[in-house]
Amino acid sequence: MARRRRHADASRLSRSFLACPACPVCPARPSPVGRCVFAVLIALLAACSTGPTAGPTATSEDELYSTTQLANSVLYHHRWPGFPCYTIKLGGNDWEFIDSTAARARWRKADAVLSVYFTDNRISHFTTVLAPGDRVLRDFLGYELSYVRPNFSLHTSQPPRFARDANGEWMQWAWQGLGGRTEEAAVAPADQRHVIANLWLEPWVLTFDWASERLYTIDGPTPGMIDVLDSLEFDPICRS
Repeated sequence: MARRRRHADASRLSRSFLACPACPVCPARPSPVGRCVFAVLIALLAACSTGPTAGPTATSEDELYSTTQLANSVLYHHRWPGFPCYTIKLGGNDWEFIDSTAARARWRKADAVLSVYFTDNRISHFTTVLAPGDRVLRDFLGYELSYVRPNFSLHTSQPPRFARDANGEWMQWAWQGLGGRTEEAAVAPADQRHVIANLWLEPWVLTFDWASERLYTIDGPTPGMIDVLDSLEFDPICRS
């Protein structure tokens, strides 16, 4: 079965994403999936024991997804109907699979949680501009931050950086929130940081969100994060 391969010049994506200076946050609107990512972070970090995915392979009963433990990585296949089918590779043996739904998959590693999720413009209406990709992604950035920003006493974000590979147009950015709060209850954890990469796949945005309680001093994704993005492959036959 033919698969869409990653861009041959992976370093182009790395050069574009590895250095992003900080800047003030820009306003926007909320994402139904994204808004729950930071709220559940502390529960995910506290729950269960950490460690690699149990057994060599973990597969859903109807094979809507699968995780395979390789020699020094974890291979994940996403096959839920109604969404693009994709494969990613997570480097290392210390990833713990959390769950998979049609729109989202999550893993835990040490003190961080990786969420990979789709946002459908036909449902969320985050943009009315369908081309070029960077304009769509800028609208999506604002859409995401409009919910996040009010939930923290202090919130900062980095300006977006853009790059293109064989999969399409990418945007990388990050945000940090201090003193988490809502009208109903305190946001947990109160301090958290998210390093994010978004890919425009009309009509979806595919988001990679690395969330942690640790407030890193880095200005962008680590080489390990870039490796995950470079490993992304789509199956054009089952892509919706």
